[in-house]
Amino acid sequence: MKKLFTLIALAALTLAANAAEANLEWNFSDDAWQSLTYTADTTHNGLTIHASSDKSVVIESNSKTFDNVSYSKRLKFGGTGSTSGRTVSFEVTGPCAIYVAAVSSSSSDDRTLNASTLSDGSFSIFGTMTASCSEASSDTLCYTGDGETIYLYSASSGLNLYDIQVFYTSSESIDDDTVTDDDDTGDTDSNVSSGTVNDTLLVYTVSSSTEKQTTLAAGAGTIYLYTGTVEDKLATGYYGAKLDGNFPDKYVLLSLANDVTLQAGDVITLAGYETVGTPSDTKIIGFNFYSSTNKSSNDSLLQVKFAAKSTVEEFTYTVTENDGFEGLGSLYIGRCYGQSSYFYSALIIRKSTATTITRTTTNSGWATYSNSSLNVVIPDDVVAYEAAYDNENSVVQLTKVGKAGDILPSGTAFILKGEGSSTIELTSTDSDATVTASAANELVATGDDGYKVEELSNGTVYGLASDDLLHPVTVGTTMPANGAYIVLSLNSSSSAVTMTITDPDADTETTGISNAVTQSTVSDGVFYNLHGMRVSNPTKGLYIVNGKKVIIK
Repeated sequence: MKKLFTLIALAALTLAANAAEANLEWNFSDDAWQSLTYTADTTHNGLTIHASSDKSVVIESNSKTFDNVSYSKRLKFGGTGSTSGRTVSFEVTGPCAIYVAAVSSSSSDDRTLNASTLSDGSFSIFGTMTASCSEASSDTLCYTGDGETIYLYSASSGLNLYDIQVFYTSSESIDDDTVTDDDDTGDTDSNVSSGTVNDTLLVYTVSSSTEKQTTLAAGAGTIYLYTGTVEDKLATGYYGAKLDGNFPDKYVLLSLANDVTLQAGDVITLAGYETVGTPSDTKIIGFNFYSSTNKSSNDSLLQVKFAAKSTVEEFTYTVTENDGFEGLGSLYIGRCYGQSSYFYSALIIRKSTATTITRTTTNSGWATYSNSSLNVVIPDDVVAYEAAYDNENSVVQLTKVGKAGDILPSGTAFILKGEGSSTIELTSTDSDATVTASAANELVATGDDGYKVEELSNGTVYGLASDDLLHPVTVGTTMPANGAYIVLSLNSSSSAVTMTITDPDADTETTGISNAVTQSTVSDGVFYNLHGMRVSNPTKGLYIVNGKKVIIK
């Protein structure tokens, strides 16, 4: 399954909490889907099977397991899809993730499933997945448009569907402020956006593979079942974990990841159903929440009740200050007052506001970065450097200070190097910084509103340009926000300055961004710096001798 973004990847095969729209699922193993041949358009529970007499679609018995969920029936397209047949469609209300479990109908060739919208009578493809011929395959396709009808079909010949699920994202863009430079010799653009982010602390749904006293991965946390036999299969294809004994003899333990505890604002969603009797004020059917196993029924932190018999219900609770939930890393769930109940699923999320700072890079992946108040996480394939001018060699020396996963502090400027992208996106975090620049770092932040270059008494402002060199920036130019510059006092302020890299993880110094000096510019035994300037008495540093790079330590 492709990793799209945190919440969607973790939400697959679970119940969503507090989403603006209800998530959807069409499991063809459900009894509602009859084993027969469809020769006309048929709609059930919001899913339409498009078929005709010459483009029939079949639902038949077939056993497969995808992502630890077992299926007993499949929808068989039997050929290439079109707007008139061998296609399924459903309505979505906006951006969402679409999980599909499918296999090729061929034993030797993979097949492609198209996800499309319809425009002027023709399909407009926005996503594809490969249906394997040799194993159960699943994928999550991302739809980013407005409300629309989504069509799924085979791009060529037949393939078989087992399950379709739709998950709506809960991230929301709040603010977008773009700052653009007005001088081509200055730094690159910056885009700052903030939004609500749901950090999934724990997510779990009981499945057909669940067994007594099993430990299961659950989002960032872990769930333990101490419940007795897993039984009573529901119409949805899942099972419930029966709590038919008193706490703490039988319970469900929800355990968050190490060093994570509940805090005010965290949202807990629990789903379950009761098995016998009718709820009343004296006959409470549902669940109790406990902080440990050293508690009695009267010590529960929270009690949730079922309103109806044998119907799956969701309970949502938001942690508040001083409610007993704050600071807990685990929650114990038992039945209420001796009445049997079935535990079905759990989801714990934390709502927070995160700011993403996007820096446009040079063609080689370089960018500057700063922020006055936010600590940010260095993304994958990005390295952070501090910078200082090397007078002996007339270059700006970059020293590696951070790598992917490290946290850059606010109030400090850095130079970043990314791989394979025209932008670098850094996301704010509440965690403390793990990277510190030394006192030798000469980079200056442009500020959160940009910096209008002034005439300075101590030198000239140099900014990173698209050619990977540092160029002097014209007085009066406004450099973009969240970037950096360096002030250099040179004899000539009209030429660009080269950067070189020092990597403390390596034993050697390597040239990062310079234009190589060619063989024709040097002669035997003569040293040149990286600007091609002759050096009579070379000391420690990197030089060009006979067209080759030489390091003096």
